[in-house]
Amino acid sequence: MKHNLSYMNDGISFVNEFISHDEAKILNDELDYLFSKKSINGSLREIKVSKYTSIINMPTLAVRSINLLELCLSVKRELEKHDEKFNSYVNTEIEIRQDSRQPALPWHTDNRKGMVRAMIYIGIDKKKSGIFRYMKKSHKRDFYVEHHLSKQQIETHSTDIVNCDVPEGTLILFDSFGFH
Repeated sequence: MKHNLSYMNDGISFVNEFISHDEAKILNDELDYLFSKKSINGSLREIKVSKYTSIINMPTLAVRSINLLELCLSVKRELEKHDEKFNSYVNTEIEIRQDSRQPALPWHTDNRKGMVRAMIYIGIDKKKSGIFRYMKKSHKRDFYVEHHLSKQQIETHSTDIVNCDVPEGTLILFDSFGFH
């Protein structure tokens, strides 16, 4: 699916082939292994945080196939290209999660102006996990939402929904003040 979106205008943009197909495959294989091993003492293996979600503790130590800190610097360089107001970069977290949530999380906002989230799709089982969705231009809203959107708000903005059905290796940059 072809998306022609601008981070500044729409609140979301994509960088196709941010990591190569080969890098994504190697990383996917490594993560399959890490997620197949349960952590019993906080080790660098799968930690189940909910019925649907598992994480890898300390991913910068656990993942060896790619340097995640170097990858963060590459994300920073992409942000500089997509946001003309970009002037500072504070990486608050590197998270690797495996999510099999059905149904998907409800529409919400993080209510943090100026916070950019970056995700790299490295593999998705569309039968087990929902595809990330974003309501374009919702980062420019001038009204407050507690956290979750009402049915009426979802209906009002439904024509602006972007289904992020993108190839693996794609970087997704989005303004988390917008609805996702």
